[in-house]
Amino acid sequence: DTFEVTVKQLSWSKRNQLISKCLNWTQAGTTSFDGDMYIRESLKEMIVDAPWGRTSEAFLLSIDERLGSALEAIVPKAFGNEDAPNPDAIKKE
Repeated sequence: DTFEVTVKQLSWSKRNQLISKCLNWTQAGTTSFDGDMYIRESLKEMIVDAPWGRTSEAFLLSIDERLGSALEAIVPKAFGNEDAPNPDAIKKE
């Protein structure tokens, strides 16, 4: 089956907010990142229109691996960006 989903890109600021929300610090000063939460929160923010209606936590917890993998592919990577522009290209002239 195929269907259309309307998505919006995460803004730079919103992406950073989600990363911060999913990054946990321990008392020892180490960090851990909750990638599952990052993907779910990103999808809830990014999916504007879909056949299932609003993208909720309950919906995301109920889908199978095939749909989950397809949706996960639209989420920008939290760390590392192979498509990052060359800093020289963004300097003002």
